[in-house]
Parts: sequence; structure tokens; C-alpha cells
Amino acid sequence: MNPSNGTRPPACHTGRVHHDVEATAPLSYQQEWMAVAKLHHPNPGWNMLLPWRLTGPLDSGALLAVVEAVIARHEVLRTTVAIDAEGDPVQLVHRHGHTQIEEVDLRRLSAAARDAELTRLARERHSRAHDQVRGPLFAPTLIRCADEDAYLLFAVDHSICDGWSIGLLLAELSAAYNGAVTGRGLRLRPLPGQYRDFAVEQRRLAAAGGFDDQLDWWAGRLAAGSLGQAAAPPPGIDGYRSAQHPLVVPADVADGLRRVRGTLFMTLLAGLATALARRTETGEVAVTSMAACRSRPEYQRLIGLFANPVVVPTTVASADSFGTLLDRVRSAVVAANARQDAPFPLVAERTGVAAPEIWLNVAPRPSLARFRGLTVDTDALRHDYPIDVPAPAWRGEMLICNLADTGAGITGLIDYNRNQLDGQTVAELAVDFVEMLRAVARDPDTPLPTPGDRPLLR
Repeated sequence: MNPSNGTRPPACHTGRVHHDVEATAPLSYQQEWMAVAKLHHPNPGWNMLLPWRLTGPLDSGALLAVVEAVIARHEVLRTTVAIDAEGDPVQLVHRHGHTQIEEVDLRRLSAAARDAELTRLARERHSRAHDQVRGPLFAPTLIRCADEDAYLLFAVDHSICDGWSIGLLLAELSAAYNGAVTGRGLRLRPLPGQYRDFAVEQRRLAAAGGFDDQLDWWAGRLAAGSLGQAAAPPPGIDGYRSAQHPLVVPADVADGLRRVRGTLFMTLLAGLATALARRTETGEVAVTSMAACRSRPEYQRLIGLFANPVVVPTTVASADSFGTLLDRVRSAVVAANARQDAPFPLVAERTGVAAPEIWLNVAPRPSLARFRGLTVDTDALRHDYPIDVPAPAWRGEMLICNLADTGAGITGLIDYNRNQLDGQTVAELAVDFVEMLRAVARDPDTPLPTPGDRPLLR
């Protein structure tokens, strides 16, 4: 049961026997919280589409064997959800073979027809709802566009994967493929465990009071209402109606931000807090992001949903410089990340906070995967064939700022709730955010604007 609101994920009784199940385990708190959120706000944003373009003489047989090996290696890629005899949600680990790799050959089509079909396939894979009961929650597709041009698409349900996992998946696939095509074999180091081990240990720690110290700290840091309280939508209106606004930080500004003391994430968080504070009367802003939650070394090599929401409340005062604010943000981020293992549903239960309204996600520079004889572009499909899919809604978001460090500039989208914000307000917020970052890149100690000098967010 989700401790913060008393609701359960949808019942998953199917009236059939799972003959291919090899193991069962409890859901992690992250998985269970997401299952409840998906019940209340089903939308395609829960799907993660990983589109990798492979250019060069591809050994498709070796690649397919490698994908099969990684699926066999990581149980979570073969996992579905059910309700056990006691009425509790559990994860079912299926035997290898539950997940099939789909192959699509577009090589006989004209260029125009091929591009149209590739776009259709990508959109269909991204918008297809994953059935948590029947699965699969990990769906790979190999699309051959030409003899030396292919796309490897992974449609992944967010409940079994996070950003860290994507890097692991890419690294393992490239290492195994290189071993296969050079005759060395699919040699990968044995895993130290499986994702279900994390879920079992997390539940054990919670029952034994292992998170109590962290929860006490959060209780002293957060107060009920400190994250805001989303207004209930009118009857018949979905609580999260997504719209998006693009955001671009030019390369020269991004370079200047990387030279500011602290991490790029901390600088971006302080900049966003400053832009948001202009729309509050008090200058109090709480921004939530996803922490890796992989403090134990054995978790760092496992695919799965470890990421856990971490809240950073910040006070923006016009008498301060940006440098002073950044110091405060840095201390707050370090302190919050030191308590990132406490599952957010337990934090919400202990503190009585509402669901986080403001989110900031910053993706690091993409990993450089080396597939022997191939050029790999992990983002080609997004800029060649753009797909607009709303961000996932947990329960009470107002604004989700998703940014990516491309190595040149910083690009992304502000996904916002049209029930609470209008496009003009978000457009002005984006301008304020980028202009603040531009000023910081020139002078990290630039003065801060006055809180409340813009219209309120609500």
C-alpha cells in the first residue's frame, strides 16, 4: 500500500497461472509509488524510448544475441507486477524467453516511405502503454533502414529503469557486442545481485527502522505544505494536462556555467529557483529532483528503478548575490543527497508534505559507447524524427524542467500542467531562467532580482 495516500496499485489478478515465473519479490517503494501514480495519471510519459542509431557494417546476429544475453542477465527486464494472496503488490520475475526482440526491415522502401514508417514506429513504441501484468515492460526492436543504417529501439517502462540504468545498458551492450564480433565471446563480469535484492533489503530496512534517522531529518527540514498543494481539478478534468515549452541555453553560456563553483546541476537549480522566486511573495521555493539512490557499490551495476525523489527547499532573497544563493543551494543539495536513501513515500508519510510541484531533471552528457565498426548516435531519432510525448505525472506536479547537457549547449523542455499554468507565464519563466543563467555565466556574483516582481504562478 502506498503509505502517503492509502491507495494501492490496480489489482493485477489475471485468472491465469504464471507458469514461466521463476521468482517473486516485493516491489520497491519507488516501483509501488509509480504504480499508484500510473493508476491516477496514465499517460505515455511513463514510457522511456531509447533510440540508438547504428551506422556501419552491423552484425545483426551478434547484436540480437547480445540483447538476449543482457535480458537473461538482468531479471528486472523480465519483470511484471501482480497482487499476491495477501493483497500486496509484488514483482514477478519471468524465465528467459518472456521478452521477445522484434525485427523490422525497411530496406526495400523508398526513402520517403522509410522515413514515414520509422517515425510511425517510434511514435507507436513510445505511446504504447506497457501492461504491468502481462508485460513485457522492456520491448526491444531492431529496425534495418539500409545495409549500413539501423536503429535499435528500446521501449522501457519507467518502473524498471532509470537514467543510471540507461548508461549501464549501453555499456554492457557495447562491451558484449565487441566481444562477439571479435571472437572473444559475450564476456561480462558476473552481477553482484539483482534488482529484487534491493527491493527486499529496502523493505527489510524500513521494517527495522533503518531509515528512521533520515526520516527524522526530513521531518525537521520539510513541513506540511512546504512543497505547495496542487488545487483539485474540476470534476471530469484530468489532474495533469500536459503542455511543453522548449528551453535552450546557448553553448557560450553553458561553458560559462561549467566554470562556476559547484556542479552544473547546482547552478541550474539555483537559477531555476531564482526565476521561480520572482513569482512568489516570500522567495521560498522547493525544487525536487531524482537522486541516484545507489550508495551501495553492488547497486551501481544493476539495472532497475533506484532513483528516488529528493526535495531541496531554497530561500531566494534579493539582498543576496547569486554566489551567496549558490552556496546555500550547494549545502542544501549535499545535505539532502546524504539522506537520499529514505524512500520518498515514507518521507511524505512522516512529514505530511503534498506531492512535489516543481521538478528539475538534468541529464549528463551522453555516454560514449563504442560498438566495433559502428558509429553510434544515442539521440539521433529525437532530432531527426521529433516525437512530442508528455512528461510523466506523479500526482501533483505543476512544472517539470527536463534539461540535457549536450556537451555544447543545454537543451530541454519545460513540461507544465495547463490546469495551473498558462503558456505565456511559462514562456516568461523560461526567458527569466535563461537570462539569469546568462548573467551568472558573465558574473557568478550577479545580484538577484526581487521576489514577487512577476505575477504569481497561481
